[in-house]
Parts: sequence; C-alpha cells; structure tokens
Amino acid sequence: MKINGENPLIVRRATLEDRDKIFDFIKTAYTNWKRRIPDRWYWQFVNNPYVNKKELPIWIATDIEGKVIGQICELIEPIKINNTLYKVGWGIDFYVLSDYRGLGIGTKLLKVKDDDCIISFSLGMTSVARRIRRSLGVIYPSTLNSYAPQFSPESFLNLILKKKKFIFLLSFIKITGLYKVMTFLLNQWINIKRKSKRIYHGRINYVAINHFGKEVDDLWRKVSSEFDCAIARDSTYLNWKYMESPNEKYHMYLSEINEEIIGYIILRNKRIKLSKKKQYRGIIVDILFSTINKDHVTHGINFAIDYFMKQGIYDIRIATSVGNYAECIKRIGYPKPIASKKVRSKSALFIDKKEIINDKWLLSYGDSNQQQFI
Repeated sequence: MKINGENPLIVRRATLEDRDKIFDFIKTAYTNWKRRIPDRWYWQFVNNPYVNKKELPIWIATDIEGKVIGQICELIEPIKINNTLYKVGWGIDFYVLSDYRGLGIGTKLLKVKDDDCIISFSLGMTSVARRIRRSLGVIYPSTLNSYAPQFSPESFLNLILKKKKFIFLLSFIKITGLYKVMTFLLNQWINIKRKSKRIYHGRINYVAINHFGKEVDDLWRKVSSEFDCAIARDSTYLNWKYMESPNEKYHMYLSEINEEIIGYIILRNKRIKLSKKKQYRGIIVDILFSTINKDHVTHGINFAIDYFMKQGIYDIRIATSVGNYAECIKRIGYPKPIASKKVRSKSALFIDKKEIINDKWLLSYGDSNQQQFI
C-alpha cells in the first residue's frame, strides 16, 4: 500500500515516548482495555525486572501519520536451559487493526521482533498468528496439556459439544439436561479415585504466604536440575509474577513436612461466563515439587482441589508439561487432557536445534500468562 509513491508503513521497536500512541491503539483494539493499561502495561513491559531498561519489548506498526495500527509484544522472563540462564520473550498481545489486515503487517511485525530477540516462545496463538509463525520458521519443543480434576455441568457440556461426531446425540444430551446427571456421576467417580489416593504416611502442612522468600530459592535450587527447560522459579521471579501482578489475585501456599519446604502451590479463582450466569473456575496456576516423590505431588494437587471445592467451585483446571505431574493428575482426576497447546520456539542460539525437543520441560498455566485465558 503506497500513498504518493511513499510507503506509509513503518515497523519498529517502540520506546516510552510511544506510550500515549500505544495506549490509543489498545483502546481501539481491545474491549477490555481498562485491564490492560496503564497498570498491567507497566508491570509487563517497564517494571519487569528482566527487561532492559533502555528499551521496550514492544514492536509497533505505524501509518503515515504516526498512528499505531498494529503491535506485537513480549513478556520477558528468565529461563534455565540445561545449566545456563537466558532471557526468553513470550509472545503476547499480537494485534493488527482490522482495516489493515491482509497487507503483510503481521508478518513484518513478527519478523522484526524475531530479528531483535535471541529466544522467543509462544503459547495459545490464533490461527492467523500460527500460520505467520510457520512461514517464518519455528520448532515445537514441548506441549502444555490441560486437565480437569473436577467439572461443573456447564464446563462438561462445553467439553462434549466440541466433539464433531454424534451431533444428534449431543443435542439430545443438551436439550434434556442429561449432561447434569452425567457430570454428577463423573465427579463421583473422580472423587472415589481421589479418596483412594489420600493415604500418606506422614504429615504434610500447607502454609498460606503473601511473599516468596529464601525458602523458595532453596527449593528451586534443589529441584531445578530435574528439568532441562524451565522458567527460573526463584523468589525474584515469583514475587514479580504473582505478588506484583496488578489485575489478578493469587492464593499461594508452601507445602512442608516438619518445617522443611517440599513444594509450593499457586491458585486463582477466575470469574468466567459459561452460561447466562457468571461462575468461578478454580485454576491451579502453578505447582513445584520434586518429580521423584509422586505422593507429595498427588497430595498437593488434592489439597488444591479441596481448596476450591470448599468454596463451592467444582470447575477446576490444571496444566502441565511434566510427565510425572501428569501421572499424578490422572491418578486422582479425569485421565485424559481436555486441551493441548504446543510451544512454538524461534531462537538464534543452539537451543533452536533438535536437542531441546521433548526434553524435560516445566510448563504450567502460569507460563506466558496462560491462566488469563483459561
């Protein structure tokens, strides 16, 4: 698209001087813009301890008048790959205004971002973004699987309606309300499984906290070697990610035996709308335990499920890429993933090679703010 022989499109990295223009763009692009600016924006891109203070992890496309018509952003976090610590950018907030789509602006934004970044990951992209990403080159090193330890009738109905087969049978189940009976029976079966796995010889306590301290740093040092690729879950990261997050309220617990910390659990009550009435979904945002002792992991997940059920929340979700964690979830919940999302990776380093594919990745809903969209 050219005007008077000039190309009006400029794609570049943004600076703080572009803030007001970016905010105007966000107000146009997103109906929930009040949740995005200014607090969340500053938390993600300015006050983030892993961001280079001289530059923003935001790339914008502007028209001939300087108006922002598209953007792509990265959430910068620390990642441990084997024994080396890097900074990774999770791709987020990729959007081009509808009047400017089909002109290759999204491709240019993604390419400019990739040229500036050493390591980029993404989860949960739109179909258009996935197509653009494939055209520029990408590998798929891991998968984040989502599980449902408990169902509400509405969430179970939504799950079965996603199936393309047996349309008439599914319509009958919906119209007659049979899905409510099916949900009750399913949860009863799951709870019998949970009861049979509650036996543990020893006492595990769960302590509510409002700050992550040295004890979590010690825990991370103990268990981090069990994972080849993982966001570095030390106290600096966890306090910024969950304590300083401006929009979400998290409930955090340390798991301990005889005052020795063996793990942590981060929970969130998310308000959702599955039917005409608004409900809450219980999100097990993140857990960290040694993968060696599955009894500790199972006990922690059971604690999280009980936490939500005591509040009358029976629509519960947990996600993981860790095989041993998944085995524990299957022992006490619905055994099959209800959704899966592939990690897409683009890197200028050696990690772009085959050696990181299917390595031991530690991923949860907390990674790349996935819990915001669940």
